Amino acid sequence: MSREYICENLVCVMPNEFTFTRRYILKEFACKCCGKVVINNDLLYMLYRLMYALDDWLQITSGYRCPKHNKEVGGAKRSYHLKGMAVDLYSDKYETWFLAGFARTIGFTGVIEYPDRGFVHLDVRYGVPYYKMSKQASLFYRYLSRKFQQGLKKKN
Repeated sequence: MSREYICENLVCVMPNEFTFTRRYILKEFACKCCGKVVINNDLLYMLYRLMYALDDWLQITSGYRCPKHNKEVGGAKRSYHLKGMAVDLYSDKYETWFLAGFARTIGFTGVIEYPDRGFVHLDVRYGVPYYKMSKQASLFYRYLSRKFQQGLKKKN
């Protein structure tokens, strides 16, 4: 059984294990300018997987952005934030290289690490994936990928 969360005209369906336990989760996704909330289902699902795997609640600093706010913050003209398909986040528990490498491993198709600013941009773009990560994050991703492949071989 799934629960539905209605944000503007978008219905987000999530498995029962995913609950909005913190009262301000929607505020974290909301545009800082107008308060509108747009959340892509795939983004919610991937964030759930990431937070569940890390056993940590990641701090979302930017979710949906209206065109006006996106321009104010210097966002890309075709930013995935405009579609509710991206978040910027950080963790008090994990470094940016760890978050970036781990997020790529579990399937985020857009990962941009900002180590100097202390956050990671994650998105669920369709088509060609895009990864811009530090060498440390890339090495960590390769390490996790090898471990995952070794695990699959052992099962067979």
